[in-house]
Amino acid sequence: MKYYKTHTLGCKVNTYETQAICKILEENGFSESINNQCDLIIINTCAVTLTSERKSRQKIRSLKKEYPNAVIFVMGCYS
Repeated sequence: MKYYKTHTLGCKVNTYETQAICKILEENGFSESINNQCDLIIINTCAVTLTSERKSRQKIRSLKKEYPNAVIFVMGCYS
């Protein structure tokens, strides 16, 4: 079994996109991680304001540090 986590920053469109990706992942054998086991991390970023850009960068760095062996997929406005 492969596990994923998501983190969404920004607008309702980003939230919808993240939900759609979760559905696709689950249809292809992934399960949402409920513990620290994680193979894939999806970060849906925002860049509407300088604050949202900073939060996107911080989230990418922190998840990369927390899950060094996971594949991190960055998407959204900031990417």
